[in-house]
Amino acid sequence: MPSSVKISRGVIINADSTSVLHMVSEIQTWPKWMNWLRSDQGTLVRFYDEGNKKAVKWQSISKKEGGEISLLDNANGEVKLRHAFSGLNEAGGMIRIRNAGPGQTEALWMIEYPLRWYPWERFEGIFMDSMIGAALDQALQGLKMYVENAAS
Repeated sequence: MPSSVKISRGVIINADSTSVLHMVSEIQTWPKWMNWLRSDQGTLVRFYDEGNKKAVKWQSISKKEGGEISLLDNANGEVKLRHAFSGLNEAGGMIRIRNAGPGQTEALWMIEYPLRWYPWERFEGIFMDSMIGAALDQALQGLKMYVENAAS
């Protein structure tokens, strides 16, 4: 059984990489495109921008879900993140933005979850790609729609 699970999803966006990178690196823009920050009317969202810490924290009242994503670094088209979702181990990751051709940008979101030695946690790792991957797909599709609509 693996000691970590790597999850990645990508999308091609019909916009220049500068505007896509801006939407990803400015944490205050995330509710405009990230589905789990606006999943229901009862989601409480807080932003932190204190010195070196930039983060968004959310809590859904009706679904009893929440989490925090911290922006750790932003260099060379890679926005490094720390993910802390309810009920899961903290995980590292990044959103990489790169030119995919004339007027197109690739956004790739990667997360690596460490798994402790518990057999049930290692077994749960088998299903993490389908659970977390679907949320990443939705968020990236939201980013695509938001950026492309803002560009037109």
